[in-house]
Amino acid sequence: MYVGKWQMARIITPDSPNQLHARVILAIVLSAAAGVTIFFFDRLADDDCTDSNADQAIFQAIESLGLGVGFAWEQSFDGALEILAEQSTLVNPVVVELILAILVALVVIEPWRLFILSKVIRMGKEWMERQKAEEAATKLAENFRDGYVKVDLTSARTNNSDTIPIIDKVQ
Repeated sequence: MYVGKWQMARIITPDSPNQLHARVILAIVLSAAAGVTIFFFDRLADDDCTDSNADQAIFQAIESLGLGVGFAWEQSFDGALEILAEQSTLVNPVVVELILAILVALVVIEPWRLFILSKVIRMGKEWMERQKAEEAATKLAENFRDGYVKVDLTSARTNNSDTIPIIDKVQ
């Protein structure tokens, strides 16, 4: 992120890369680039040509891109809060910045918790269920190849604790 910050300052804005407009431009550029990259990474992870290890690596890369975008926007918000706090003449700018930071947190955290976090948790559960189903299918295919079938259906179920073993010997 800092390399991009200084390169942008060198190419686009001749000013310091720590000025607010430079921070916002960097956050917008990083958001757009990460969005395009995540789109292609997600399509690659959904494709059948990648195994579960490759999918895990792709998901880690996507999370890293999201973290970088988050830090870029955090710097933008921090710069805006600093500028607003410096304009204060009634109270110490540090106190104003603290109050503004608390207000931003109050405005951002609740919608994040209600919408984004709940969706991430739901998608994580769906992904784990899909992984369990794929593992069960792989085990079933291996058992067919070995000449017998032994399946425990509870490994594919997440809400039912009843064990229903099916054992069938194929000759």
